[in-house]
Amino acid sequence: MTLKSESGEWYTPIGTTFVDMCNRYGFIPMLDVAGTPNHNMSPYINFYYDKKSDSLSQDWTIMIKDRNRSSKVRSYYIEQAPPGIWMNCPTANQQEFLYKLREQWLKLGFSAIVILPVNVMSSDGWWDNIENPKDAGEPITYKPLYHRVPFLFMGEKDSSARNAYISVHFKYRPKVS
Repeated sequence: MTLKSESGEWYTPIGTTFVDMCNRYGFIPMLDVAGTPNHNMSPYINFYYDKKSDSLSQDWTIMIKDRNRSSKVRSYYIEQAPPGIWMNCPTANQQEFLYKLREQWLKLGFSAIVILPVNVMSSDGWWDNIENPKDAGEPITYKPLYHRVPFLFMGEKDSSARNAYISVHFKYRPKVS
């Protein structure tokens, strides 16, 4: 049995938190880079990477049906960057996720919504990948969440988070050739 304090399996509630952030930033992400098969975010998010697929060791791309080449007999797929990414990563490897997020954002070109506890703002991952690039003019913004996030534990509603959270928006930028 997993204790709540030891688990990284805290899910984002679909209702207020996720939908509010999609409305705030004007897009719905297609890929959850720290997802789990136990937390289905459809119809919103169609693709996810979980622990098994290890998003930290691969490019954050998705396979989309190529309508120009597909027929009734055979389907063809193309690998591409998703138009939007959602990231609510486990706190145990938050720093790795922040470095990977910026690397993939620069390489592939996409928009991203990230939810992070406020205490991450004192970390190297924050300064190297969010604050310093934002100050240098990269299209990154952030805003504190007004309410405490009522994360779900193992799919069940739990009390609100004890930490304050912020949402970070990596605005769309063309991919680097």
